[in-house]
Amino acid sequence: MQFRLSALSPLGQSLVRNAGAMFSGNMTSSVLGLLSVMAAARTLEPKLFGVLTLIVTYATVMDRLLNFQSWTAVVRFGASARERGKQEEMLAVVKLCISADIATACLGTVIAIGVAPLVAGHFEWTERDVIFVQIYALTIATNIVGVTTGLLQLERDFKLLARLNVLGAILKAAFSLLGFAGDFGLPYFVISWLIADLLKNSSLLYVGITLLQRLGLLGFWRGDTRQVEGGRRRALKFLLVTNLVASLKMSIRELDVLLVGAILDPRGAGIYKIAKQFGSTLSKPVDPVNVVIYPEFASLSASGDDKRFWRLFARVTIATTVIATVMLILLAIVAKPLITHTVGSEYLAAVPVVILYATGVHIAISTIAFYPALTALGYENRSLLAISVGTAIYFWALYLLTLNYGLLGAGGSYFVFYIVWSVIMSLSLRAARVGGRR
Repeated sequence: MQFRLSALSPLGQSLVRNAGAMFSGNMTSSVLGLLSVMAAARTLEPKLFGVLTLIVTYATVMDRLLNFQSWTAVVRFGASARERGKQEEMLAVVKLCISADIATACLGTVIAIGVAPLVAGHFEWTERDVIFVQIYALTIATNIVGVTTGLLQLERDFKLLARLNVLGAILKAAFSLLGFAGDFGLPYFVISWLIADLLKNSSLLYVGITLLQRLGLLGFWRGDTRQVEGGRRRALKFLLVTNLVASLKMSIRELDVLLVGAILDPRGAGIYKIAKQFGSTLSKPVDPVNVVIYPEFASLSASGDDKRFWRLFARVTIATTVIATVMLILLAIVAKPLITHTVGSEYLAAVPVVILYATGVHIAISTIAFYPALTALGYENRSLLAISVGTAIYFWALYLLTLNYGLLGAGGSYFVFYIVWSVIMSLSLRAARVGGRR
């Protein structure tokens, strides 16, 4: 039977088109990202690759801990303002979010540079390594692109969003392959990856400025942030809570590499990074779903269409669970030859860790609709509770299991987190369905 897009509802057609655009971009970025890691791992010995991993991860952790990811607020309050035709309110949303982005980016850069020498001993960094860390922290200063991302989602321009993400991946892969061909060392990879990130962020900033001009929002600085729906205090609370949720999620996805490096050594961190890189491939085909469905949930919630809201939630959850199960089975079959023929036999210790980590990713994929649905309904506090409890248990498990079982324990702790998180989120969604939108 031939599939016809026109046979779907307008919402279904929108989701398929947008998910398709994000899927192609996400898969391309994933392949290019894997290529970058492979080139670096093949060029550098495992210990030096571990040092590179720790440098990049440190900058990422400091960025996402301190830098607000304001796109969720742009979508949440922007969708409501548009629904009611309130342009002045939209200006206020943009002003608030851009101000938060700039302030936290500056703060994050300063703290990242200052803290690096203090933690160097835990990661076996030399003085040269510390300088590389501080240089790479400059990526934080240019990460003020949350409003651009949010506006592109509101405009449903997922194709452009995907292209911008692919641009950064292309640059990093090209630099990495050049480094592999020339057998360059650690300094080359640090500087070239930094340049790739700076160029990507600069492109997003340029698109953001042109988008603000086209939407008549370039005069956002004249907006009164008190006009945001629910008042400025409500919007700031939303920004704070969603940023805390994002920070805790990030700590699970990135901070674990730093902790494994501190408990074991840079070589162990490098092997664990390889395991994560391959284990997380399960999520790549469905990651776009998270980006695409949040604006739809926000719009349906703002319009009070509960029936379509929960129907969309159920369909997404069923589809992602089936996809995740099939991909987990395939990964278990090909993990060993895949690692052998890509990064090399020196990293075969990562194979069982890949499988353990991937079981946690399976749960993450199956529950991908939980967080955007709960946030769109105004229950971001419940999301914060779930991620806080899950994170506390995760790091406790990560420390004890890694200390006692090495890399296997590190991989297994990720599974523990998602079991705890999914149970709490399921209970919260049940309460939200009864209580309705806030």
